[in-house]
Amino acid sequence: MIYPVIQALEIVALSSAAPFLIEQDFNQMTRANDRFKKALENHDPLEASRADDEFHDVFIRRSENIHLIHILDSLKIRSRRLEVCYFKEEDGNLFSPARSSIEEHISLVSALKTHDLPQAKQILHSNWEKSLKRFRATAKSPDNDSEKKRNSND
Repeated sequence: MIYPVIQALEIVALSSAAPFLIEQDFNQMTRANDRFKKALENHDPLEASRADDEFHDVFIRRSENIHLIHILDSLKIRSRRLEVCYFKEEDGNLFSPARSSIEEHISLVSALKTHDLPQAKQILHSNWEKSLKRFRATAKSPDNDSEKKRNSND
């Protein structure tokens, strides 16, 4: 699974970027999270995936580690199809299983604003862990068996 690799590298990026994040970065992260929430409300998994990527990209880019940025970009391209499937609406649930990511993003911005790097790293770690757990639960649902079979033939 590619998620744990992305998780670890994002934590490295966050650690590098945290001292250099400015109010403009926090505003950009908040706007991306607002778009993420709106996309989930509008049942738009592609836009939700894009907004979620934009949220995380703020601190990844601020790390200014070109090698890390390149590796994460490459890994995220590979994970995009999974992300779009993950953000799909499930059983009429307005926000899908990804809804808790909205609050996790808000908590991450708050920790970064107060320069609490250990807390920010823990929130990011938890966001990825919970996302992986939610993704695995969604992937195991009987409704997704035909989807998984189609994707394995690609």
